[in-house]
Amino acid sequence: HASLFFWLELLVVLISSLIVVGIRLRLGYVNCSCGIDGYLQQGERAGHFERGNGLKRGLITDHPDLPTIIANSFGWKRVKVCGFSAICTGRSIVSLPHFSYGSFGALSEDARSREYLFTNLSKLHFVKGFYGIEWRYPEVGAMIGGSDTEKEVLKGTVNKVVSWLKLPEQNEALWRGFSSNLRRKIGKASRHRYEVLVGGEEFLSAFMKVYERRMYEMGSASLTPVFFRNLIRQYKAPGRVDVWILKEEGVVVGGGINIGYGLLYENCWFATVGSARDHYGSYLLQWHMISHAIELGYTFYSFGRSTKGSGVHRFKLQWGAEDVALSWVSWPEVKGGIRSQRWLSWVWCHVPYRLAVYVGRSIAKWIY
Repeated sequence: HASLFFWLELLVVLISSLIVVGIRLRLGYVNCSCGIDGYLQQGERAGHFERGNGLKRGLITDHPDLPTIIANSFGWKRVKVCGFSAICTGRSIVSLPHFSYGSFGALSEDARSREYLFTNLSKLHFVKGFYGIEWRYPEVGAMIGGSDTEKEVLKGTVNKVVSWLKLPEQNEALWRGFSSNLRRKIGKASRHRYEVLVGGEEFLSAFMKVYERRMYEMGSASLTPVFFRNLIRQYKAPGRVDVWILKEEGVVVGGGINIGYGLLYENCWFATVGSARDHYGSYLLQWHMISHAIELGYTFYSFGRSTKGSGVHRFKLQWGAEDVALSWVSWPEVKGGIRSQRWLSWVWCHVPYRLAVYVGRSIAKWIY
């Protein structure tokens, strides 16, 4: 009986912790100061920005409808800063929540443009009293046409990266460049009882089951089906959203959601269960995604964001991908934000799965 009471008390503490976090997040961002729109547009009228100096086709976050999709899915508002789209969450401005970077434009290549934008953003913090401002952009200039010195500097200083694979015109050329060990893993998976399918909204429910389970195992809340459904329906041509699933003897054991636009076809969300990882199912699924990107004519395939040096990061590098450093500039400097609360991940893994999914759908919007 003592043991039973201990576990009941622990469960109550865990549930209470989740409730407190949820309340704090909800009450912390309630009033959108949308009167700032005029102030934000001042920078745009100054005419300083030239969009896309080098990558004229843009990245997935340059799709004109994406900020509106995000805002409508989570009850936020789309705003513009110096011509760049961002999201007002109430007390914060972010570009873009739940994505590794915002609109590309000239940020990655032009230090003068960055200085101008960041000067205006810092004024929003000090003059308009915003709680937090976070601007995200990829250091693409250091990868495409960047010097060896720039690349070495980034290797030593950057923690979060996205990994891009330059695509040839035919997947046979890419296959020949793989190591024998990588080809062996893909070949072994292709001989296993796997089936790879790609579609749209009809596969979303199957993907969500694997995705929510994997996020729970990792101690994190999962995004809602509403957001993914809006993304699939509203991210229109020339953009595309593909939902991938991996089946083993008819049972879904993995999946991913990929977004394509401009130069890039990016694997934004990816999840597999244990059996798929044991038989290299993730390798087979990634190979099909890469081949699909080549068929569609994209210049780069992106494996998405990871922590430099992590196991996930090493998985991506074995395909021949190169790292693109991520710069997240914040005012004020982020200290002790919700993303750094490791105890919350521990709590998440120890509450009942169904409860974690239910609570997670109400607070996941704030964990970006």
